[in-house]
Amino acid sequence: LIHDDVIDGDEERRGRESFWRKYGVTAAIISGHYLISLSLSIFRKYGWKAIEAFNKAWMNALKGGIVDIWKGRTLDEKLYKIIAKLKTGEFFAIASLMGAIAAEKEKYEELAYTYGSQLGFAFQIADDIVDLVKLQKDKNILLHSLSLPAFVAWVLEGKIRGLKKISLVSSEDFLKIIRENNVLEKAINKLKNKIVEVEKIASLFPQNIYGRFLKEIPRLVVRKMLNEVPLPDNIKI
Repeated sequence: LIHDDVIDGDEERRGRESFWRKYGVTAAIISGHYLISLSLSIFRKYGWKAIEAFNKAWMNALKGGIVDIWKGRTLDEKLYKIIAKLKTGEFFAIASLMGAIAAEKEKYEELAYTYGSQLGFAFQIADDIVDLVKLQKDKNILLHSLSLPAFVAWVLEGKIRGLKKISLVSSEDFLKIIRENNVLEKAINKLKNKIVEVEKIASLFPQNIYGRFLKEIPRLVVRKMLNEVPLPDNIKI
């Protein structure tokens, strides 16, 4: 996340000054690398499987970041799925998978990975909804949120009339497209569907106190994300 803020040029992280803005880009790069190494050293006590899983997840997240940088501004709904699954989904997936590995519950590893991946997808949708709302007041959001055009294309399932390249469209025209096509309302509906999907996956875990907690997490993290912006009163998650 420290590196991500440097790449996107974000000066804030969840309402607080971003690391690079507070301490400088050099410190941000070094600190980010240190945290990656620290993570590997923590995972090491769970064996080679954990280290291999972490490394694979990290490489996938980087692939997602590369796609975001080079292709995120294109109006391609398929690209958004790739970005959401790799760039964000992999972080949640490895966190969930590590729970199964640490507990030595091999039979739940695949399920844990799927749960985390889809939870990450939901989190990314919520994150882009926040940018969508912010865009109504600050048109510069479009410059920093690399994947927002791809997100809009995904929400509208690629059906954006008369629009081929975002580079040829002004912020005002892009906002007009969002309003005329009820993108915010449709995005919220897609988010609700994704949450239900994650909850169904969570129900496949043993339904003890921890299983119930896994089922509650999706709405908790999504609501926390959406609390950053004022949503219409009729929208409930």
